[in-house]
Amino acid sequence: MLIWRYSCGQCKFCKEGLSSMCDNTNSSTLQAKLYGKPFGGIFGYSHFAGGFAGGQAEYVRCPYADNNLLKVPDSLPDEKVLYLSDIVPTSYHATVCAEVGEGKSVAIWGLGPIGLLASQWSKLAGARRIVGIDCVPERLAYVKEKLGCDVIDFSKQKDVVAALYEMEPDGIDCCIDAAAFRYTKGIMHTVQRAVGLETDSSEIVNEALKAVRKFGTIALVADYAAFTNQFNIGAVMEKGVTLRGTGQAPVLRYWHDLLRKIESGEFDPTMILSHRFKIDEFRELYDAFDKKEMGLMKTFVETRFSSPPAPGTPQLSSFKEGKILPSAVHA
Repeated sequence: MLIWRYSCGQCKFCKEGLSSMCDNTNSSTLQAKLYGKPFGGIFGYSHFAGGFAGGQAEYVRCPYADNNLLKVPDSLPDEKVLYLSDIVPTSYHATVCAEVGEGKSVAIWGLGPIGLLASQWSKLAGARRIVGIDCVPERLAYVKEKLGCDVIDFSKQKDVVAALYEMEPDGIDCCIDAAAFRYTKGIMHTVQRAVGLETDSSEIVNEALKAVRKFGTIALVADYAAFTNQFNIGAVMEKGVTLRGTGQAPVLRYWHDLLRKIESGEFDPTMILSHRFKIDEFRELYDAFDKKEMGLMKTFVETRFSSPPAPGTPQLSSFKEGKILPSAVHA
């Protein structure tokens, strides 16, 4: 299996177990201007992240292959190990950075694949209460029905912070922002992004800063990229908040341990697998996912090299044939 974020294995950061911050796989001058130093390379991204093609393709060239490939046991199906390349370790990393643990309360903004799996990891870590915040009915229903989480639909509950304090009067112990910068809620940030006055909205971060308990922890796993306005920096200082960027997850740090958790049955990422499509329907799939249609949560993209669907996982759907099977998550 191929890692999504790759590294050389020899630089200072790689040797410290921080493979996603590799010094030798991304020479982006734009990142250097924005951040001081660039993070490591990513497959299938722009030159901002190294300019390496691949990721979502049938054939991928793998630099530093001895460092970036994981041998998986034949006993595990594709569907269980594929997501070790990204969302399984990224979601786990988010809970580590948020300091999720036994008896703590956790709030997760954004129930896409990362937020959904972070909910599962939080439950395994012994969190006392997990609150999922989103506006997509299928995602809210999933964490409520499958994991016993409390939920907040922000399309109906406009004051998310007030709702969280009703649940947790002292505030939330651990907050995870998995909502992504692409979404704005209010008119002010929508306009500012539209005219280029900011690239990222601070709305979700500010909600977390208000909702988190004093001396609580916030982990930003949402893919913020550049600049924001109206950021509540006073709350960070005056409440003693630990506001932590998770960075691109150092997958190699967690890979082998998480593989063991999947192999033992302790963690099953296929719980959020809703559909299966062929790779030549990527365009239609991305369009449907962007519009949050058909109950799409996480899909398996099949190539000519894929094994047949494993028992209990979604069968093949097809946009071109008009055969879209119902979401397997709620079947």
